Amino acid sequence: MAEPADPDPLTVSIELVHRAQGGERDALNRLFDRYQDRVLRIIRARMGPRARRVAESVDILQETFAAAVRDFDRFEVRDEASLIYWLSRIAHLRILEANRRARRAAADQPLGAAGAESSSGDAGLQLPADGPTPSEEVADLERDELFLRCLHQLREEDRELILLRTYAKAPWETVARVLGRPSASAARMAHTRLLVVLAKCMARARD
Repeated sequence: MAEPADPDPLTVSIELVHRAQGGERDALNRLFDRYQDRVLRIIRARMGPRARRVAESVDILQETFAAAVRDFDRFEVRDEASLIYWLSRIAHLRILEANRRARRAAADQPLGAAGAESSSGDAGLQLPADGPTPSEEVADLERDELFLRCLHQLREEDRELILLRTYAKAPWETVARVLGRPSASAARMAHTRLLVVLAKCMARARD
């Protein structure tokens, strides 16, 4: 007798969402664990320095999952990538609110007062015991920050292509459909071109 196949990841995620809607804290935690890394990377990519002064990316991540569970019935599930991208769009609304708070805080700040720049919000994340050494972690963060600076120099539609494909791991067909590209092939070629642009930007910044 053949053993039952492992459930589809998207099916598991949908079940966790429904259980979380029913009040199961463990289901929400498991959903958070499944997607926190990818959604957090997208949040950090969308947050500018102004938003980071008044909001931690991890806080926005938690607010995003809470809002997603409340609003899940409005979402049409297609695949895991569309779920991740939907979460990132919810996060975007929280980022906009953080930017509004930053503008209000800047307007209320006395002339000449210096505001402390927040970290990217990852300070509360604990590294596993077998994780990178401190020097390796610093190097990774420097690469991440350099990539984010170059990413923010792209047009918004190009930046979204990178986020949807590179971070959310969406199939090319999904990328083309969500971003209005003429075909999966066109989306793939645009993505390749943008990676070259980003690589050149990072090389110039290092020099």
